[in-house]
Amino acid sequence: PPSPPPSESSVTATDASGTTTKEDPRFEYFDARGRTDGKLRRWRAVKTLGQGTFSRVMLATSQLAATEEEVGLEHSANNGTASLELPSSLDRKSLVAVKICEHGPKGGASEDRVEMSLKRELEIMQSIHHPSLVDLKAFSIEPTRAILVLSHCPGGDLFDVGTKHRELLVPSLLRRIFSELVGAVRYLHARHIVHRDIKLENVLVNLT
Repeated sequence: PPSPPPSESSVTATDASGTTTKEDPRFEYFDARGRTDGKLRRWRAVKTLGQGTFSRVMLATSQLAATEEEVGLEHSANNGTASLELPSSLDRKSLVAVKICEHGPKGGASEDRVEMSLKRELEIMQSIHHPSLVDLKAFSIEPTRAILVLSHCPGGDLFDVGTKHRELLVPSLLRRIFSELVGAVRYLHARHIVHRDIKLENVLVNLT
């Protein structure tokens, strides 16, 4: 059945440049304020990167103009058959990872619990900046969810690399990975921050 028309309050938004844009009802949009300048910006979902109990992570772009090619990719993602190839019209520099934390009846977590954990996570993310750590770009706290806009690592996680492309993990690359891990942990420990869950699935890979 056709989707109902969006409400007037959700159909338009103003980006950081002051330009008013309209939402395409085929996509999910995320509004968040920049970490450093506090300006309100908008991103559009491209596909799902991961799903947890109380949160999900979406690949999103700051390019808001939809194309039929991108719509097809999003539909494939909803069916669980998304291709890893992104539309050629998308600038990879515009891509981010958006973490959506649901709370209340929909998310299954109490507001107090979410507020406490999100406050801790936001305080930590806002206080750190290191080339080997995922960077917080923007965030927003909404009545039923919280949105964290993070830097996107297109190489996936180290577990996937190790299982699908083991031949790439030559000694020189392993030494570099381990060196960057040690540098990131040293940076956190110097600020009295403990990760507590360092594992292959939580080590993301950038492609250079």
